[in-house]
Amino acid sequence: RRQRLKAKIAFGGNETMRYFASGAYDDDTGIVPWNWDKRATTRLNLELVPVEKVSARLGLGYINRKTRLAQANFDSDPMSALIWPQPSTLNGPLQGWFSAPRSEWDKFESRADNDRITGNLELRHTPTPWLTHRLAGGVDLRTQAPVRDLDPVIGDCHQA
Repeated sequence: RRQRLKAKIAFGGNETMRYFASGAYDDDTGIVPWNWDKRATTRLNLELVPVEKVSARLGLGYINRKTRLAQANFDSDPMSALIWPQPSTLNGPLQGWFSAPRSEWDKFESRADNDRITGNLELRHTPTPWLTHRLAGGVDLRTQAPVRDLDPVIGDCHQA
């Protein structure tokens, strides 16, 4: 299931100022309901031309992303369970699965949450048609919550 909302909030301007702003939100769910990706993004671009030969451009962006993966670790997801079945545990707590029965799969959690802010600034001076001075810089800041593997206590499932 994929849901996407996207909007160009504003764009326009005149000879001395131009602007653009946008935003979007994505909400994706994988084949299993505990596998999802949620992302919100915003963008703002601004260009100023105070005099004919001087201009300044500013760009700002923000991304907030939260992801939960279907596979928390090697042996607790549907694909690994299908590849590595254990018929010898069919009548035990593992119910024939490698390390966790089907009822436990959605209790394992692997998350990656990220925030990212980008910014750029360009100052431009064009004294003649054949000469342009340009000063440009930018920043890219990111925070990332550590990937967490939260394995539930499965009790005596690992005992054959």
